[in-house]
Amino acid sequence: AIKPLLEIALQDKNKEVRAHATIALEIINVETSIDTLIQYSLEAETAKIRKKAAKMIAKIGGEDAIDNLIIRALEEPDPEKLDKLAVILETIKSNKTIGYLLEGLEKEDGEMVARAARLIGRLKLVSDEAIEKLINRALRDEDSEVRKQAMEALGTISPEKVYDYLVDALDHEDASVRRRAVDILGTFGTDKALQFLATAIADEDVLVRRRALEAIAKNPINASLESIVDTAIHDEDEEVRSKCSEILKNMDLQNVVDMITDKVLTGEDEEERKSAKELLGTLEAEETIGQVVMDKLLVVTDETTKQRGDELLAYIQSDEAIESLVKKVLEGDGTDDESAIYNEDSFNAEDTMIRMKAADSLEGKGEESIDQISEALEVEDISVRRRAAEVLGNLHSVKAINPLTKALDDEDVSVRRRATEALGEIKSLKVIEPLTIALYDEDNSVRRKAVEALGNLGFPEVIETLMEVLVDEESEIRKKATEMLGKIGTEEAIHPLIMALDDENSEIRKAAVDALKVIVENGIGIDKVQEPLLKRIIEDKDSSVRKTSAEILNSINAEEIAQKLIKSLESEDNDIRSRAAEGLGIVHSTNAIESLIQRALTDKDSWVRRNSAHALSSMPSEMIITPLLQALESTNSSTRRRATEALGTIKPPEAAPALIKLLDDEDNSVRRRAVDALGKIHATESIDQLIELLAKEEDSAVRRSTVYALGKIGDNNTIELLTQLKNSKEFYVRKAADEAIKKIKNKLK
Repeated sequence: AIKPLLEIALQDKNKEVRAHATIALEIINVETSIDTLIQYSLEAETAKIRKKAAKMIAKIGGEDAIDNLIIRALEEPDPEKLDKLAVILETIKSNKTIGYLLEGLEKEDGEMVARAARLIGRLKLVSDEAIEKLINRALRDEDSEVRKQAMEALGTISPEKVYDYLVDALDHEDASVRRRAVDILGTFGTDKALQFLATAIADEDVLVRRRALEAIAKNPINASLESIVDTAIHDEDEEVRSKCSEILKNMDLQNVVDMITDKVLTGEDEEERKSAKELLGTLEAEETIGQVVMDKLLVVTDETTKQRGDELLAYIQSDEAIESLVKKVLEGDGTDDESAIYNEDSFNAEDTMIRMKAADSLEGKGEESIDQISEALEVEDISVRRRAAEVLGNLHSVKAINPLTKALDDEDVSVRRRATEALGEIKSLKVIEPLTIALYDEDNSVRRKAVEALGNLGFPEVIETLMEVLVDEESEIRKKATEMLGKIGTEEAIHPLIMALDDENSEIRKAAVDALKVIVENGIGIDKVQEPLLKRIIEDKDSSVRKTSAEILNSINAEEIAQKLIKSLESEDNDIRSRAAEGLGIVHSTNAIESLIQRALTDKDSWVRRNSAHALSSMPSEMIITPLLQALESTNSSTRRRATEALGTIKPPEAAPALIKLLDDEDNSVRRRAVDALGKIHATESIDQLIELLAKEEDSAVRRSTVYALGKIGDNNTIELLTQLKNSKEFYVRKAADEAIKKIKNKLK
């Protein structure tokens, strides 16, 4: 009687009739009514119906319904359904909700913690304890999905309630905490958040600075021009400076150029002037810069400032400035040959453009010009030194190693970085030593280039050096070292790659397991990787790492690995059982069938049951169908339901007769899952029985599923019946019928 009463209580036009139907539902069976209402609400197509169902749950079950709702919500893998459950919880407005969700934030299961955080955000359950726990998860949890949901939840809370926590986090001794604090501030987009981010761009950790700038880049208009310019000029990290440059391009360009140009023309510190000049060159605004400089030079009387202005115009390669520069030089030399002024004697020329072109002119002379180019590494102009290092690398000569090694001590990071890249262009064992020196540079970008250069050499001799980099404090550098070890791909690379499997950063673990897969596919190191990869399958929180690990082991020794995973199915830890089942789905061992069937039918954890059923779907059907069909005859409705779910996942055509019998099952959830399974396996022989079920079925959820199933397997003769159902009083049935007709017509085209 529950379903008809439910339809009346939710949809009857008469308010008094709806009230009496609600009372009747409460009297009949509170627990069953609530379960049905929850399912009804989840399947509702409109927010209005969901709201009505939620209010009814609150009226019938009150706070007693919270337990059921929270359990379902924390185990619900579908984000859309999770948000619908949040609507119900919001309607009930129970004080118990926040207590349960706070407990959820303390769980070890990362997926459950992420759902608890998502619900807190959707329900906007603001409390000091909730904020503190969310901050803790957002800043410190190693699971990226947990951090994401916690951050999104914090984003629904007034920033004013969170700032104090984040200000403290920006001073935390752990750089990873400071990085995540910056990430959260970046989601707020307020002026106050920008003020905090402005302080973060001076952090000692380069990743904090980079992330702060990424956040500022989302709202650059209100950013502090002075702090961005100062960072762009003085920061030692190339990527930081590059991010600053990109932000400046999106600010008021006239003000930006004006401020930086003043630093070039009137700055007292020579290094600052050089860096400011280089910054202007990155803005890609030659016309604006040229105009600003020319305007300033019109009112300048100081000769030093005028000279700096001329140098700046030459540096940015303004067409007008170059034309004027060349004209002056040619007139001074009494020649019409422009190329004559670009030679090795020009490194100390007054004009930057000539000095740059002097270095370029020597590249075409080959090895004989190395000594002359090396002289350019000693000149005052940074841009010339940088270009000279690049030219030496382009020569690919071992004779260039010594001058480039000296350039690794250059005071300018861009020169050291270019020298490191240049050494990587020389394919010789002799460059390993200087590149190893570069691995200890104070600048991350230089270290990263050194790692890349060593890996690109491809020599086994660099493996030990790269192994040392796996403990670098910067995750990006550790990841690059891992990738380079995989690129080398020899047996010697296996040990350091196994070390990388324990890295706290999931991206590095993924890079390591991907590299090991390539190496193993080449028949190398098979005996060394089995135990470390098995550990990844069972313990790793990253699904891609688990999946790749299982694929590798499946290619090596499927049966031995399967036995160990089967043993893990007995663990008391839900996560371990779930991951073991997931791994067995990749290993495909028939020895696991019995254990997987047991888990699919009886395990208390829904994820374990689901992964077990998916694993069974990869097994030979003749070995798994019989026990599942036997389970359909169990006296326990839960066993029948789970067996039906498993068969729906596996989709064996031979299960159709048994599933058809379940269309008369006394449990509506079993009937619905039987209908779903018949649709999934495209059991056309069940069309008549499904039509009969529609005529007598009282449960709207079963009726709707039946209509959907007919849409999958029906034919032209089914359209007439479905057309009649488009006039049904039940909204969901009408909608399902309309969709089913479209599916059949598309199929018949």
